[in-house]
Amino acid sequence: MKKIALLCIAIAGVITARAQIFQTAYKRCGIYYDYDATGNRVKRYNDCQLFDPNNLGGTTNPLPGGGAISRMAGTDNDDNNDVSLITIYPNPANDFVNIRLSETAEHVHFHLYDGKGSIVQAGDISGQEYRCNLGALAPGLYHLNILYQGKPYSFKITKL
Repeated sequence: MKKIALLCIAIAGVITARAQIFQTAYKRCGIYYDYDATGNRVKRYNDCQLFDPNNLGGTTNPLPGGGAISRMAGTDNDDNNDVSLITIYPNPANDFVNIRLSETAEHVHFHLYDGKGSIVQAGDISGQEYRCNLGALAPGLYHLNILYQGKPYSFKITKL
């Protein structure tokens, strides 16, 4: 009886581990709340958040005179060329960052998260370039998630 119980536990562990390997990015929609430093609710909104457990990576190229350009290339197996789809610059930034898309697409949505995981900005990008205002944000590290051409892209932005 003990052997059967141990075998069941071992099989359940293997199934759980395999399920975790094959996670993909997904969108979760619902009601979200923002809180101030004392724990008071200050904002309620309906939104869709993009989550990517695989943490897609990108490249960062330094700019002369400071700052950098962050680029994210597509991850399709069918696409063998290394053409950058999204460019984020300058990074680090003071008052704004520019989001440049390789081509105009419909339904391009972004979320900017602070270090606590709260959404500080969200919106849609129309056209090939969008200027994201960071002026009201505190200095620190922010995460920018973009849903472009049906695929999630993630960037780290440093606000000076």
